[in-house]
Amino acid sequence: MIRFVRLVKIGALQICVLLALGSCTPTMPKTSYYQSITLQQGGEKLTFEITKEHPDKIISDRTYFWFVRDRVRTTQGGYDGHLLHGTFKAYHENDQLKAKGEMEMGLKEKQWQTWDDTGRLLKEEEYQEGLLDGAVRIYKGDSLYASQQYKTGVLVTNSEQPKKS
Repeated sequence: MIRFVRLVKIGALQICVLLALGSCTPTMPKTSYYQSITLQQGGEKLTFEITKEHPDKIISDRTYFWFVRDRVRTTQGGYDGHLLHGTFKAYHENDQLKAKGEMEMGLKEKQWQTWDDTGRLLKEEEYQEGLLDGAVRIYKGDSLYASQQYKTGVLVTNSEQPKKS
């Protein structure tokens, strides 16, 4: 008979601690990452997380981001390594943030932002399952230059902002 069971979280792994007789099975959350990585690639510093898990299905028209042999690679409709999963950041050579966003099972998700090498915001994009889905805002200088709206990868509206006189 189990009198008291406590779940202890170590990283993404949950372990049951039994304080009496009984058994317990460790559980791994479905969307956990396996390893955090920082590397230099093509003049950029990249920081990201990868997973050992595999998606339930591969979508042929999506671009997957994956990691193998110390390189981040992209492939449409497939992958051959560890999928990026979690926060992704890229830095310019001068260590200014270049891009930041979320990956889920190798696909871009949620909000992504890009900056120039002086730290000025260039673009904000919304993704769902690897496709643009929502607002895209493009900046020139310190002001909004254009805004677009996407639905599952298809451009729905496109509007350039009026120029200031």
